[in-house]
Amino acid sequence: MASFWDRLVQRFKQGTIVTRLIYINVTVFLVLRLLLFIFSRFNLDESGLMRFLQMPSEWTSILTNPWTVFTYMFVHLDFWHLFMNMLWLYFFGGMFLRWFNARQLGGLYVLGAWLADFSSHFSSIYFQFVMGRQAHVI
Repeated sequence: MASFWDRLVQRFKQGTIVTRLIYINVTVFLVLRLLLFIFSRFNLDESGLMRFLQMPSEWTSILTNPWTVFTYMFVHLDFWHLFMNMLWLYFFGGMFLRWFNARQLGGLYVLGAWLADFSSHFSSIYFQFVMGRQAHVI
């Protein structure tokens, strides 16, 4: 009889790209929640960890942390944020795969994350200059 871990690995290997992306996102969420729990128990500052994973608000910071271009698209801090994003990915990813292939879905996932970040940065800059106050990137 296969263990729980073996079945998870087998489903990951045999699954579609939608399944793989969901597994990756959930795994990153669980590991991040565990690390944040450990940081809170030892009274450590978790902002350094988040700065290491999230896309920086200044474009020049991407030069010093280039991995954040990819890591931030898998970071979900809240259960409902993760749940709703994975629900959308599950349903619309399945529909997408009826007409397109897995490579195209992977490209769309990355491109969609980059466009979302760009629009977030653009709106932050827009509100900062037009409204005359600092806007926070969520």
